[in-house]
Amino acid sequence: MGFFGLLPVFGGKKEGILQGKQKSKGNIWERLVPLDKELEQKFYPTLFLDYIRGAAKARGLYGCHFREEEPYREKAAHLQEHFPALAREVLCKSLHSYNSDLGAGPETLENIGLLGRRETLAVVTGQQAGVLGGPLYTFYKAAAAVALAGKLSRQLQAPVVPVFWIAAEDHDFREVNHLYLQDPEGAPRKVELPPRSGPHALEHLPLDREGVLSFLEEFEAQLPETEFKEGILGQVREHLDRSKGLTGWFGRLLTWLFAGSGLVVFNPLMPGLRPLAAPLLADIALKRKEINGVLQAREKEIQALGYPLQVKRQRGHTHLFAFLPGGRAALLWKGGRVGTRQGEDLGTPGEVAAKIRENPGGFGPNVLTRPLVQEVFLPTLSYIGGPGEVSYFAQVMPLYPLFSLKAPVLYPRTSVTLLEPRLADYLERYGLAEEDIFRPREALQAYLQGQGWDTLEEAFARLEGKIKEEYRGLKEELSRVDRGLEALAEKNLGRVLQEAAYLRGRGQQALKEKHRRAVRHFTYLENACLPGGRLQERTYNIFPYLVKYGPGFLQHLRDNLPLEGGHHIHRW
Repeated sequence: MGFFGLLPVFGGKKEGILQGKQKSKGNIWERLVPLDKELEQKFYPTLFLDYIRGAAKARGLYGCHFREEEPYREKAAHLQEHFPALAREVLCKSLHSYNSDLGAGPETLENIGLLGRRETLAVVTGQQAGVLGGPLYTFYKAAAAVALAGKLSRQLQAPVVPVFWIAAEDHDFREVNHLYLQDPEGAPRKVELPPRSGPHALEHLPLDREGVLSFLEEFEAQLPETEFKEGILGQVREHLDRSKGLTGWFGRLLTWLFAGSGLVVFNPLMPGLRPLAAPLLADIALKRKEINGVLQAREKEIQALGYPLQVKRQRGHTHLFAFLPGGRAALLWKGGRVGTRQGEDLGTPGEVAAKIRENPGGFGPNVLTRPLVQEVFLPTLSYIGGPGEVSYFAQVMPLYPLFSLKAPVLYPRTSVTLLEPRLADYLERYGLAEEDIFRPREALQAYLQGQGWDTLEEAFARLEGKIKEEYRGLKEELSRVDRGLEALAEKNLGRVLQEAAYLRGRGQQALKEKHRRAVRHFTYLENACLPGGRLQERTYNIFPYLVKYGPGFLQHLRDNLPLEGGHHIHRW
């Protein structure tokens, strides 16, 4: 059975076959028909799917599986023995100050205090600071961290704290400066912040308030008028007014969305925290050759198993970045020395290591070494990652022992499609299965075939056959009169078939017009659930749903988000 093999519907009206076994606050779960491999592979990397299933060849790349309890116990014992007390002290101080500035409530501050205790562990997830929280999956990641932390805390009988890591070091503004929502006609619409120049870390980018206000005006104009709109957007603006930058605004919104849950927001560029990473970053600068050797061997292993590489290493990259006056710059190995593409020479690896120890805030990891830095900042029991993250962790895994670290247990993030009441009605009206939302055009074609499309196609197929048959006889007769007329007859046949094709197209269009309401419904379904051929969770933002359905919807989704692997459909 595939990744989609269990496609639960939570919050549904129907009674599923598992009724009474998986209820939660009135929500009924339902086991559905598995989706096929074509859809799985369309939306998810093969390595991620194999990890979910527990396939032996994928399992060997990770060393353990998230459904087993023993790996969590082993990692917990390792952290309780080896995570330094000094690191906990520095971590708590930095987190308390940062989260207090974000407006954190007593539940979060209490969890921060718990992190100072030797037995406390963390479930970590993270994402870039997307405008207004970014895509829906950012919300799902945070909700999954809260749920998994609670579950593991009960299982291990130890405090486990949910932590959301803001990727504040990231510099790709184009990845976070926009969002999509459905316009009043239901079509996907992109709303974006004005462009910014320079490869600066997001944390170091001040807010362009005029540009942000213009963005919010456009965003609000696309939203329906509801009883919740003013209150929700008022919160958005209030948190904007209290923020200095994009990451701060993101952090404040996340703190508000998860108020009362105990979620701790983490920023790797918190000033007091950076010295903790200095020894590891300096080691990375000195062990370039060993790192590349380990990564090269693992890459060959992954490819030999038939998987593509999720992250392709840049030639000569030291796996470090420097924060320079001109922005974040990759550090490259050039003839025994370390420099940037812009031509700045930072010295030998030993000199770079010394600079890191002197100024740890001036340097940071790349995508393959960031998970290592996470281990020195946080007592990470488990990391919740998306399909791409889980896939690239297979490349990172052998780096942990190189630096005397133990990898966290990788937990795949919850994947969800929200099926609004209007959309659920369409499924029932047209007799569609839940998996049809991932093939809306094929579902529409099947519907139209049942409304006379097939009959029309058969009629035109018969007509085309008869025309060709008659012309064959005609060409034979004409060739006896004059062989030159045979070519003319063939040309004339093409024109007749072209006219028939035109008439067929008009007939098809007329059928669609006759059923234009159904076509409109299918189009709306596609735009809502599979916009632009992408999963809803990777495209749309949480705030339009909050404006439509209010804070109660937010609480409901937070409290009932499932942890089970697979793609879930949520109807209410």
